[in-house]
Amino acid sequence: MGKDRHLHRTVLAYVNQMFQQISGINLITYYAANIYENYVGLSPFISRILAACNGTEYFLVSWIPVFIIEKFGRRSLMLFGAVGMSLSMVVLAIANSINEGKSADERNTAAGIVAAAFLFVFNSFFAVGWLGMTWLYPAEIVPLRIRAPANALATSANWAFNFMVVMITPVAFSSIGYQTYIIFAVINAFIIPVTYFFYPETAYRSLEEMDTIFHKTTSVFDVVKVARELPRRFGKNGELLIDYNDTEEAAAHGGARRRSSAGAGATGGVHGSGAGFGISNVGDKVRTKNVENVDTPSGGGESSVDEKGVEK
Repeated sequence: MGKDRHLHRTVLAYVNQMFQQISGINLITYYAANIYENYVGLSPFISRILAACNGTEYFLVSWIPVFIIEKFGRRSLMLFGAVGMSLSMVVLAIANSINEGKSADERNTAAGIVAAAFLFVFNSFFAVGWLGMTWLYPAEIVPLRIRAPANALATSANWAFNFMVVMITPVAFSSIGYQTYIIFAVINAFIIPVTYFFYPETAYRSLEEMDTIFHKTTSVFDVVKVARELPRRFGKNGELLIDYNDTEEAAAHGGARRRSSAGAGATGGVHGSGAGFGISNVGDKVRTKNVENVDTPSGGGESSVDEKGVEK
C-alpha cells in the first residue's frame, strides 16, 4: 500500500460519501410528501405543507454543526448522527407497521403523528452528523498530491448511491412496506462501528499531521489508535503546542540528513589527493587556484608550489 497509504485514505473518503447516501436521507428528501399522504394518512395539501416544512427545518438544523464541529470533532458528530438516524428508522418502522394496510378511518392517530414527527427527527440527526461532514472529512484525510482525484472518486460514490436509493425506494415501499425502514435502521447501525474503529479524528490536525498518522499506521485497524496517541501540534485556537523540530518526524528526517552528510564526508576522504591531506578533489582544486606562493621559514624566499599545492 506504500508509506503514504493513498489507497487506504481514498477508500475511507469513498466509503464516507457512500454512508451518507445509504443512510436513507433521500428516501425522505425525495418522497416526504408521498410518505405523509400514502403511509401516514394525511391529505395531499397537508402532506405538501409538511414536506416543505421538513425541508426548511432540515436547512436550519444544518447550521448547527458549523458552530460545534470544532468543539466536538468529526468522529463524535458522525457517531451521533448515525445513532440518531438508526433509532429514528426503528421508530418509523414501528409507527408505520401499526397503520400499514388500514383505511384512513382505522388508522391510529398517535402512530401517524409519531411517523410524521420522526421524519423531521431523522433529518435533524442527518443534518448535524452527515450532511456537510462527507464534503469536509475526505478533503482533510487525503494529502494534497491526490486530493483532486481522490475526492472526485469519493463524490462519484455520493451520486451513484444517491441514484440507487432513489430508484429502489418506491419499489421497496410497494413490496415490503414498513420493513424498508428496518433495512435502513440496520444500515445506520452498521455505520456506527465502522466509523468508530476505522475513521481517525481530523479536528485540530494539519495535513502534515495526517501524513504522520498514516505513516505510522501499519494496517487499517490501528489508524484510530495512532491518531489518538499522537500529540496534537496545534491547540483549539490555532496556537502552536509542539514545534515541528520537536516531533518524531523531524527527528527522523534529521537523522536521515546526518547519515547523508556522513556518507558524503566519507566519499570525500576516499577521493582525496594523493598527498595524504584527506580532502576532496574539489578542495584540491580550490587550494591550487588560491595558493600561488608560500613563504619559507628561512629567509623570506619564495618557493614554487606544484599543481597539488605541495611545496617543492
